[in-house]
Amino acid sequence: MSNYLGIHHCEILVTDINAAMHFYTQILGLEEIHNPSTFQASKWLRLGNQELHLTFDATPDANKERHFAIHVKNLQQLREDFQAQGVDIVEAGPIPGIQRFFIFDPFGNRIEFIERESAKVQDPNVVVILTRTLKPGQTFENFYEAWKPPIECLSAEGHKHHYAYFNWPSRVINIQNAANPNEIISLGLLHCESEEQFCDEMKRLATSEKIRHDKIAQVADKTGENRQYFVMSDDILG
Repeated sequence: MSNYLGIHHCEILVTDINAAMHFYTQILGLEEIHNPSTFQASKWLRLGNQELHLTFDATPDANKERHFAIHVKNLQQLREDFQAQGVDIVEAGPIPGIQRFFIFDPFGNRIEFIERESAKVQDPNVVVILTRTLKPGQTFENFYEAWKPPIECLSAEGHKHHYAYFNWPSRVINIQNAANPNEIISLGLLHCESEEQFCDEMKRLATSEKIRHDKIAQVADKTGENRQYFVMSDDILG
């Protein structure tokens, strides 16, 4: 097992600490955090669960290719915020499943902003639960093969567990009862903007969903109707 937990911080060189702090706190909106007295030549900022360290150097260190990237929830909103403040946007080449662009800080440091198309799945506002019971002689593997969306919906990245099926960010976790392996629960996590959007999407997929559910019905029986819940709180406890 890897001993690495992730990136702790990124350090960049700036020729004017005050101008850098204005840009990163007022334009980007980062929060300054305490830095030890032994590092008075630098300023530290909170960046999600990581840190960005700004260190003074009289000689610019910008390189047009070198950069750091920030993962965001809503790239379009950020784009509009930057444009309103007069920040130049540099468009980036396409990457399947990812939207992105670059900006430069006042010292030429390049910063990339990235939004994955499925990012909002990490912030669901609807949970859908459906319980099924395997038919005699059937296994979870049989169920999963029947459950999977059509092969043509595989993402452009070709990941075997990433499908471009719904037009909203969604994730489904299929779980098996430890005490009763015949019980399968499908837990859907969705980020849907409105009830109207939800209904329109289900109408669009009505034919495809019927085919899928007919296949699933050959290996498992529904033991209840789809239950839909609104997310009211979402807390990390460990």
